Amino acid sequence: MHVLPHTQDQDIFFKYIEACAKMGNTREVDRVIQETSNYDPIQVRDFLMEGRLQDPRPLIHLCNKHGYIEELTRHLYNNQQNRFIEIFLMNVNQDASPKVLGTLLELNCDDVYIVQLLNTIRKCPIDELVSEFECKGKLKMLRQWLEHRKDERIQDPALHNALAKIYIEINNDPQKFLIENEYYDSKIIGKYCEERNPDLAYTAYKRAWGECDNELINVTNKNFLFRLQARYLVER
Repeated sequence: MHVLPHTQDQDIFFKYIEACAKMGNTREVDRVIQETSNYDPIQVRDFLMEGRLQDPRPLIHLCNKHGYIEELTRHLYNNQQNRFIEIFLMNVNQDASPKVLGTLLELNCDDVYIVQLLNTIRKCPIDELVSEFECKGKLKMLRQWLEHRKDERIQDPALHNALAKIYIEINNDPQKFLIENEYYDSKIIGKYCEERNPDLAYTAYKRAWGECDNELINVTNKNFLFRLQARYLVER
């Protein structure tokens, strides 16, 4: 302990962390990890994971500090330490929710548990969260969470784009949503609709009122929607 303030040698720090861990002094391991950076984070991470500590808080703080969120999630899940995944999201870093939940999806974790975790989260990067679920074909799992955030008057386009896509997929009166909603990105949602429902693509592009004119002309020409095209041109 007396050596540490006088050195930045990573090997000495690692040996000190290793000794504390073997003695069961996880509090001191945690202190060193949080208060200094004079260690090789990968070496310490791998050591703590191999040790499978009953109290993984030093590992949690190390992985959060150095960005090893996916590795932390896999480790905790594979070692049946789900309680600490919940502690991490609620008390340490809620902004890491997209990476944590995305990793759980990759691990084929039970959907019910993922939704339960999701419902404990109020704020996180919505665009990242949507991206994680959408690329894994699980966007519809976010519906209730997104609707709650919409009810809180959050205007993030990523939120409203995701809701638009969900309502289009489940046919939940998407025309009404596309006409009335102010916050989705017309270009993104119009493109999303083009192969699924050209009429909805037209509605999305029209709502932009000039910003997506080229896209609107193209989709109406391609799908022979000449009446809609003519009506739009007259109105414009």
